[in-house]
Amino acid sequence: MENYLASRERKLRLSDAMFQALEETADGQFRVLIGIDDSSEEDSIQKNEIAYLRAQLRQGDALLSGVDDLAFKAVTKLCLEEWGWEGAAVSVQYFGGTEDRPACAYDYQPLEAIVAEHFDFFDLTMAEPGGEELAMLVLTQPADPAAQETYINALVQCLNDNRAAGLPTILIDAGNGTYGTAFHKALTDQAELGWLLSYAGFLDMAIVTGTALSHGVARYAFLQHGKQTDATEQAFVRTLADSILKDFCYKNIVRNDILSFVRNDLSGNADNFWMPDIDRVAILERLEAGMAVAVAPVIENLERSNFISSLSSTREYAERGWGGVELTGYGFPWDRAFEISMEIRLGAFTEPHKALLGIYYK
Repeated sequence: MENYLASRERKLRLSDAMFQALEETADGQFRVLIGIDDSSEEDSIQKNEIAYLRAQLRQGDALLSGVDDLAFKAVTKLCLEEWGWEGAAVSVQYFGGTEDRPACAYDYQPLEAIVAEHFDFFDLTMAEPGGEELAMLVLTQPADPAAQETYINALVQCLNDNRAAGLPTILIDAGNGTYGTAFHKALTDQAELGWLLSYAGFLDMAIVTGTALSHGVARYAFLQHGKQTDATEQAFVRTLADSILKDFCYKNIVRNDILSFVRNDLSGNADNFWMPDIDRVAILERLEAGMAVAVAPVIENLERSNFISSLSSTREYAERGWGGVELTGYGFPWDRAFEISMEIRLGAFTEPHKALLGIYYK
């Protein structure tokens, strides 16, 4: 306990020293973005620490849920300021009925509160019905487990309606694994995945919110103010493909097989392939074989998708078609099963594809 309290004291003293150092700088020269990770609504020492840090914030500083997505949020904020971003009106729809509570054990606020704080950070406003510039759809954990299929179908229908209306859409899976593979299968079978503005669902829900909004808002602002090149478009497509494929195919399908293989066949530790030292070549081969099967239908969907390539007051709304998608260079960057790395190779973009499944244009 003594060591635990000492480590928490060091963090607070470091934070205090940082804020004191910033007192000597000009207004706006430096900004502070603090992330809260692995906390909860329960009474704990973190409540006092969070209150203390919040009290030190200056104009332009922010304290938000999520740590893994801090870099996304910081870079997006800088880009928005560089482009003269004036905000956007966003419609938000939740499906599942639990948006008024924390989305997982590591969130310290209800999902709605986390979304609202991120909206403030990115200068977004809740749109009046029919007045939105872009939309955000969120699947929450199910209030009624027996109605999971109903929640999924309603979201997919709304997504397809947005597609038919040309309304750029951010999609978040905040179900925290409760839907298994059913949601991802419905999206793969019934929606045009490559048309999304952004998608997130792999990590804890606070991180997912920040990741999806960072990617989606940055892309939307770039479409309005940036200069498109094949390189910028490929960067966007790779980012979207990475988010979708790792979540749909690795997290809820292949990772479970890897966990079982490491623990049962190799008698190893899925959180550290070196303790004990196990056959990492065999694990990699298992990963490659599993992903080859799992990604096939998702890649087929992406390769037949379009993406928004122009959305500006000076240019007409435009789309381009995805080209080929090939995955190579699989790896476990931290020698554990939690996450993987992979290289995404893209073929040349095409003219817009016809409706992927014939359901977007009624």
